[in-house]
Amino acid sequence: MTNTSKTMYLLGYAGVIPFLLLAVLVARDQPSFFYSTIPLAVWLGIYAAVILSFLGAVSWGVALANQAQLNTKQTNQLLYYGVVPSLLAWLSLLLPINLALAVMAGLIVLAYLVDLLLLAPCLPATISSQYIRLRFHLSITVATLLLLSSIFAR
Repeated sequence: MTNTSKTMYLLGYAGVIPFLLLAVLVARDQPSFFYSTIPLAVWLGIYAAVILSFLGAVSWGVALANQAQLNTKQTNQLLYYGVVPSLLAWLSLLLPINLALAVMAGLIVLAYLVDLLLLAPCLPATISSQYIRLRFHLSITVATLLLLSSIFAR
């Protein structure tokens, strides 16, 4: 495993820590952090929206960095798709928080499936297989935590 791969895995799994911490606190019915009036389930939803925005941005990065190797259709698909996760996540925050968390769980899974279909073919084979494997593990974990949190969220 290369140093880049190790860093990718380290940062990817570290990104799950806020999901896990907030999901546990939501399940324990912890009202909020410190003196904030924002419920922890909302904090979790906001973090999920940020991560979904990041996932969309990966498509932009791949499209922009690989324009010479990609055809116009591939580049445009990646660019158009890149804005979809953030828009859908933002709109889901307008829903009641328990429903928003469930929708975002679905968006995380959907983002993985789109990455599998659109993004993976645009990456070098060695990076693609590692990235898709990592995304699979992270997506299943995060979607599960969001779904469980949606049950306990108020």
